[in-house]
Amino acid sequence: MYKWPDEIKQIIGEVLFSQDPIFCLEKHVNIPLAQNITFLLFDGNQTTNFKNIVYEYCNAKYSIVALGNYNNTAVVNTTILSERNDTVSLEIAYCIDIDSNIASMLPKIIKDKPLDNDLFSFLEFIKTNNLNLNLLPYLLEDSLNSTGMGNEASVYECLLSFFTFKRLSLTELNSLPMTPDTEDYLFADNAWSQMKHSRFHERNEEKRVRCIYCFLLKVYSIKFQNKKSPEKKILELINFINTELGVYLEAGMILAYWLYSGAHECVIQFFQKIQLKSKNKLKNIEGMAWDLFHLWDIPTEMAILSTQYKIMLPALATHDDALAKISKLNPITRIAFYSNEAQVKYKFSLEDVLDDSPMLNSISDYQSQREQICETINLLNLSTQLEQQFIELFDIH
Repeated sequence: MYKWPDEIKQIIGEVLFSQDPIFCLEKHVNIPLAQNITFLLFDGNQTTNFKNIVYEYCNAKYSIVALGNYNNTAVVNTTILSERNDTVSLEIAYCIDIDSNIASMLPKIIKDKPLDNDLFSFLEFIKTNNLNLNLLPYLLEDSLNSTGMGNEASVYECLLSFFTFKRLSLTELNSLPMTPDTEDYLFADNAWSQMKHSRFHERNEEKRVRCIYCFLLKVYSIKFQNKKSPEKKILELINFINTELGVYLEAGMILAYWLYSGAHECVIQFFQKIQLKSKNKLKNIEGMAWDLFHLWDIPTEMAILSTQYKIMLPALATHDDALAKISKLNPITRIAFYSNEAQVKYKFSLEDVLDDSPMLNSISDYQSQREQICETINLLNLSTQLEQQFIELFDIH
C-alpha cells in the first residue's frame, strides 16, 4: 500500500472515513484511477441477501468467525454507481479458512478413532450448511514457519484428510472412518508439492509474519521489562515502529494497549501463553504471530480473490477461543481493494483507544521515515536482535 499512487490513497482514505461513503465515492466516478477500487461496507443500514450465505459458529472453543458484519455487506465501486439504474449482477462466495489447530484434528476422520462430540458437532455444522472450505492458513503456516513440516508423514495426512473431508456428504460423515479416494490423493499431492516449494524457496523471503513476530517480541519485552503506565509503554512501542520496524500495525497497537491496560480478558488470555517461566517462548510467540497473521491477512485474501463483480468473503475456523474473541473486539467496518491489496478500517482506531493523546502525532509525523525503513529493512536481522534482547530479560529475572 505504501506504493499506491497518491491519488488512490487519497480517494480510499476519504471513502473509508467518510460519514457518507457512497456520496463521497460518487464525487470520483469520472476519475479513471478510481475505477480500479472496490469498497466493501459492513457498517451501513442497507438490507442485503448476504445473510443467506453467511454462517458463524461458536461452541466448545470451536469457532467460525467473520471479521466484520458480513450479513450487512454493501459492495461499491464507481462502475456500480454509474450503472445504478441498470441491473448489476454480483457473484458472492463465502468460504471458511481452516486454521492449523483444526487441520491437525482432521486425520481422525480417516482413522478408526472416535471423534469427540464437540469436534463432530463442528464438522456436522459445516456439512449441514454445505460450507466451502479453504486450507490456506495451514498451507502457509506449516510450510513457512521455523519448525514446520518436521513430521512429513503427519503433514501429508492432514492434507489428505482435509480433501477427504471436503468432499464428504453429511450422510458419509455419520459413517466414519472414510477411505480417501484417488482424487483426494491427487489434491493432497498437489498441495504437498506447493508446500515443499514454499519451504525450500520462499521461507526466508516471507516478511508479513516475521514483521508481526518482531512486533510481538517488542510487545513482550516492554511488558516484562518495566512497570510503566500503559500510555508510556505504548509510546515506547510507537518509537519502535517509527525507528526500527517501519510498519504501522494499528490493530496490533490496539491489542498491545488493551494488554498493557488489562482492558479485555480475552486479550490477556491470548497473551498469557508467554510467561516468565514459560518454556519454548520464542516458538510460542512465532505461533501467535501466525495466529494474528491469519486474522489480519483475510482482507488481502479477499482482495486477491475478488473482482468488480465477484466478491469472496472468507471467515476463519479456529479452536483458539481467545483468538476468536479478539476478532470480535475490533471488527472490520470497511475495506478498500486495489491492485490485489486491501486497506482496512476497523471499528476502533488507536485514536479512539488513546483518546486523542498527543503521542499519536508521531505516527503521522514519521510516516515518511517508516516507508523508507520498510524499503530496506532486513527483518531476519531485526528479529535476531529482538530475540536476543528478549532472552536477556530472563537472565536478569
